[in-house]
Amino acid sequence: MKERLLTRETVFLGRSAKKVVQKYYVWGSSVFDEKEEEERRTAFESMRCELRLFGLEVKKTGLSVMAWRRELRDADAEEASTARKIEEAKAEIARLRENLSIEREIRRCKDECEALAAEVVKLPAVR
Repeated sequence: MKERLLTRETVFLGRSAKKVVQKYYVWGSSVFDEKEEEERRTAFESMRCELRLFGLEVKKTGLSVMAWRRELRDADAEEASTARKIEEAKAEIARLRENLSIEREIRRCKDECEALAAEVVKLPAVR
């Protein structure tokens, strides 16, 4: 982040320390030259403005980093929650498969009993 802030130059990407230093050199050279007071004041105000803008860019970058960290924490928490839900679903599926096999065995026994009962009904009654 520090390297990025120090080397950026375009307006599209935000302010850079390089531009602040350039404004400082303009103002510094005007102090030692025999320039008009108004030119020195203008150079100083330009440097101050650039320094404020750079400070805002540093704050913005810091806030972006904080937001990214929060998003990463939230994503990690969501991933852990999803993994937990997947494990619970897998356990539920295993339990239901076991119940299904038991219910199939019960159904097979009932069908067998019904088939035997149908055979018994066909036999003549003994008196």
